[in-house]
Amino acid sequence: MEYRRFGNTIVVRMDHDDDIQENVKLISEKENIKLAYVSALGNTKYVTLNSYDQNVKQFFPNTFEGHYEIAHLNGTINTQGGSHYSHLHIVIGDMEGHAYGGHLSKAIVGTTLEMFIHIVDGVVDRVSSGEPGGNVLKFED
Repeated sequence: MEYRRFGNTIVVRMDHDDDIQENVKLISEKENIKLAYVSALGNTKYVTLNSYDQNVKQFFPNTFEGHYEIAHLNGTINTQGGSHYSHLHIVIGDMEGHAYGGHLSKAIVGTTLEMFIHIVDGVVDRVSSGEPGGNVLKFED
């Protein structure tokens, strides 16, 4: 993984076998990011995404292994209790054009991934809403 910072934007290239979530955390901590928007595309060889069922108040994982194009990856970086927190969603497509999406739990880059991290001048923390996985934005007065 390599990245460069241009003002409030960080451009990232992740390579084969890079862990997306781990690298986002590494960059966030190294660059002291408290609030940002993330967008990316590329491909992956392993993805676990979660879908939330509001009726049973539980996340259900779906794991995909093989060649998948990342059609869309977006989300936020902020903090929870002052520590790094990222909330990323992903849409992947298989070789037949079927798309799958959800909350990104883990993803390993296949060949490459291009990511833009747009830093916002501010801090917005998260707090638990009391629901499983319900870590919501908390705005300071």
